[in-house]
Amino acid sequence: MELERKLVLDVKALLMQKIKPSDIVILADKKLENIGLPQEIVINSTCKIREGNDPFKVSENINFFTLHKFKGLDSQVVLYINDRTDYLKAKTDYVGMSRARSILFVYQKK
Repeated sequence: MELERKLVLDVKALLMQKIKPSDIVILADKKLENIGLPQEIVINSTCKIREGNDPFKVSENINFFTLHKFKGLDSQVVLYINDRTDYLKAKTDYVGMSRARSILFVYQKK
């Protein structure tokens, strides 16, 4: 899948820049399975992308959260997956993109 490949490449590039996995969050308005991604994506032998349960728990993995679960929080690095095409697109874009403190990647799901 194209989106999965892009996520893996971008995460690997971030990790090479010495950014900690716990400082990277992937956000979308839907759960992983609802945007066509597997429940777990292996980046390397020590790091995976997986759906997070608790935004306050520090993990050695890169957590994926829905916008709703991550509401009011932020992260150093946000990889935001936009899957909306309706009239709420601008609102969800703002919520997702404003969570990044330093680095933001935006992916448009087609």
